[in-house]
Amino acid sequence: MFALIGCTALGGENVSSKGTIRIAVNLTVLGSDGGRTALNGVKFAVQRAAKRIDGWNLALDVYDDTRQGAANADVGVENIRNMIRGGDVGMIGPYASSIAKAEIPIAAGAHLAVISPSNSHPCLTKNVPGCADPASLRNGNPNDYFRVVTTDEYQSVAMADYFYDLLSMRKVGVLDDSVTGRRFAQAFETEFKARGGAVLHRSYLKDQVSDFTPYLRAFKDGGAEGIYIGGTDDQNACIPRRQMAALGIDSWTYGGGDGIATAACVDDAAPSALGMLVTNVGPDTTQMASAQSIIRDFSKAFPRREDFGHFTMTAYDATEILIRAIKIAIDGGRDPRQIEAFRESVRANVAATVGYAGATGIIGFDQFVPDLILLDIALPGMDGLALLDAIRAKERLREIPILILTNHDDAETEKRSLELGASQFLSKSRTTLDALAGWVRRSSNPDLGYPQS
Repeated sequence: MFALIGCTALGGENVSSKGTIRIAVNLTVLGSDGGRTALNGVKFAVQRAAKRIDGWNLALDVYDDTRQGAANADVGVENIRNMIRGGDVGMIGPYASSIAKAEIPIAAGAHLAVISPSNSHPCLTKNVPGCADPASLRNGNPNDYFRVVTTDEYQSVAMADYFYDLLSMRKVGVLDDSVTGRRFAQAFETEFKARGGAVLHRSYLKDQVSDFTPYLRAFKDGGAEGIYIGGTDDQNACIPRRQMAALGIDSWTYGGGDGIATAACVDDAAPSALGMLVTNVGPDTTQMASAQSIIRDFSKAFPRREDFGHFTMTAYDATEILIRAIKIAIDGGRDPRQIEAFRESVRANVAATVGYAGATGIIGFDQFVPDLILLDIALPGMDGLALLDAIRAKERLREIPILILTNHDDAETEKRSLELGASQFLSKSRTTLDALAGWVRRSSNPDLGYPQS
């Protein structure tokens, strides 16, 4: 059983249209405000892209993996199968990492690119202790799964640094729910101890504990100055916050990951919810200069305050990357009517994403290392020189030739580009296609030497 909420065809009923290209979104919509507001980001990106697909209409198939009010892996898998049968060439989603784990093997077999705006479990892409090799999810197929947010371990590290550096804590009580939250708690403890702090660590099981007073008293008597909770609202991770008042420690900081950034958590912690600290795997785009113009335009199309959420702009960027991959496939001569070949071309183009300047910052998918980066100075929502500096700051990209090709041909811009690590600065008005082609050929064989501009 699957939930197909709707299909939106964009680009207009144009008699000269070459046909329709279908993409899909699969999120936990009915069971999550985060999923619903992420869907708005996808819809907005598709609306804006409708006229950029070289004469093709763009259709968005919307799926929901909710069953009985929660994300359901069986529904997610059936949704993927329906996308494949229906001719979708890429998908945005899912919202929950557990759904991704079930969907990836099915999508990989069809070379269906999957880009999540919110998945954060490290085991989906990282071969780290405690995880099976993520390649095993793909059953020998090329990688088809990507995400535009970071992974959970960085949430814990960030909060540990915040406790130690900004709150000047030196001893913290750490509590974990013995399931999902345990890796959060362990990562927090490792980082906090590495900074020189001390930790009092306790674990609990939801089915066995409703009174957290013994844990809280042990933290108080042991000299803790705050509490880090590794857990989620459905594992009662916010109830200890409410029970802190009885011990007179409700003024302590109570921090955790995005699993407690929910309305249910606020209800569980009431009346002591105010002042809890949470981290999230995606950036706060309301504070980012690169996102402001896009957010303003979004607000015109989706004017209600509740239409925008933490993953709205990550979903927007994920969709933009997919659409960009489609456009590259078309420009490269791929025929969208040849679904299987076109799907693979789109997947490969998504995998090749590096240095994409989106609303949420610069995005690249880690395993891809290009032979050459061709960069303009004038980029929508971002200064190309800032992007150049950010690329050179990444160790794995430092030796890659970067060619600046721009209309900004003043001496100061050229000087600054070379100082930041550009291999060559080329003016669009003074560079022929043959000269540019020579640069591109030589980028993959430095022994040939670079031509002089």
